[in-house]
Amino acid sequence: MRYKLFTDMLAIVLLCVVVIGAGCKGGNIFGFQSTDDSNTGDLIVKGQGLLRDGKYAEALVQFNKAVSADSLNSDALFFAAKAEFLASGFSVVELLQDITTDFGSNGDVPIFSSTKVIGIKPVFTEVEQSKLLRTMTLILNRLQPIIDGRTTGNFTAEDVSLEAGIARTLKGLLSLRDTNKDGNIDDSDLNLGLVKTDNGFQLDLKTAIQTPQNGDDLNEVISDFCEGDQSTVKQIIEDLKASGLLDALGDTSIDLSTLEETIDNLGIDLLEYFVNTGTPGNKGIGDNDNDGRIDEEALDGIDNDGDGKIDEDSRLNLGNDGIDNDGDGTIDEADELLT
Repeated sequence: MRYKLFTDMLAIVLLCVVVIGAGCKGGNIFGFQSTDDSNTGDLIVKGQGLLRDGKYAEALVQFNKAVSADSLNSDALFFAAKAEFLASGFSVVELLQDITTDFGSNGDVPIFSSTKVIGIKPVFTEVEQSKLLRTMTLILNRLQPIIDGRTTGNFTAEDVSLEAGIARTLKGLLSLRDTNKDGNIDDSDLNLGLVKTDNGFQLDLKTAIQTPQNGDDLNEVISDFCEGDQSTVKQIIEDLKASGLLDALGDTSIDLSTLEETIDNLGIDLLEYFVNTGTPGNKGIGDNDNDGRIDEEALDGIDNDGDGKIDEDSRLNLGNDGIDNDGDGTIDEADELLT
C-alpha cells in the first residue's frame, strides 16, 4: 500500500514537471518564473512585482525588454508607459490642477511658466519642463499603438484613452515652449509664457523675435497645437471622449470636463498669435482674431489697437530700414514690417 502511494505521488510530481516545463516557453499559470528574458509574459510579471515594490526604474527596464520582445503587446506597452511616469517623479494630479485651476487675471499657467505663481506652486525650471516633455513623449509613443488598435493583449483603446489624453495635453503645452523642436526647453528656444486671463489665454513673449525664422518657428508650434483636424487639440479632445469618463467622473480631483473645455478654448485663443514674418503665404498674414482688422498689432508687448488683447495679429518689426513698408506715408513707425 505504501508502495502504491509512492508511485502515485511520483506520477503527480512528474506530471507537474512536464506541465511547468512546457509552460516555461510561453508563461505558466502557477506563477513560476522563466529564466528566459525573451519571454514577454514573464518580463511583464517581473516588472509588475518591481512596481509593487516601488522600484520603478527597475520595473521600466523589464517592461522595455517586454516591448522589445513584442512591440504590439498592449500589456507590455501600457505598463512601460506607467513605469515611465512613475519613474519620472511627477504627480499627475498636481500637473492637471496646474491647467484647470482658475488663476484669475494675468495668471501664468505654472507648468508653462518660469515665473512663480504665488499660492499655486513653485515654478518649473526649464530642466524640469524638458524632462516632463520627454516623459510625455515616451508615454505617448507607448500608448499610440493601443489607441490605433494595432495591438493584442488585455488593454484596448478605450482603456488607455484617458492616459493618452493627459499625456498629450502636457506634451502639447510644453511643445509650445520647445520652439525649435529639439526636445529640450532651453535658451535656444523663444522664451514664452502662457497667461490665462478673464478673456482666455495669451502668449507672453519674454524674449524678442529676432529673425523671420524665429517667427516661423513660433507659427509652426502654434499650428501643430491647434490648427486642423490632426492638431494636438483635436486629438486631446478625441482621447478624452473615447475614455468614456467625461460624463462619469466619480470621485476624482481632476475635472475632466473643465480640462476638455480649457484645451478647446486654448486652441481657439492661440490661433490669434500667428506672427506676420513678411514671408508671402506665412500663417501670420490676415485677420487671425476675426476682429475685422489685419496685422494691426506690432510684436511689442503693447495693446496697439486698444482691444484688450496684446500682440494678436502681430507684425514682426526687425528695426529701422528707412522704407515706408506699409505705404501710409510714415517711415519706420513701430508697426512696420521689414520686407
